[in-house]
Amino acid sequence: MKTAIFTASFNRPDLMQELLIGLANNADDLEGIDVHHYVDGGPKAKQTEIEAIIKESGVPYTSIVLREENYGVGRNLI
Repeated sequence: MKTAIFTASFNRPDLMQELLIGLANNADDLEGIDVHHYVDGGPKAKQTEIEAIIKESGVPYTSIVLREENYGVGRNLI
């Protein structure tokens, strides 16, 4: 069975930066793990900023999904 990491974000680029620093500190453990980032959109979203942080981090990722609306915690988990 393959392992994956899923992140969900909306308007807190500072927390995404912290998360990516943590992943970078454990980069050896990410080998063979798919990392998927889901970035919600809508009013007050900071999608562009968060996408840039992900791309500039150097942490490998499988996909960045930019959603048109804010899914919120519940819909992201389902």
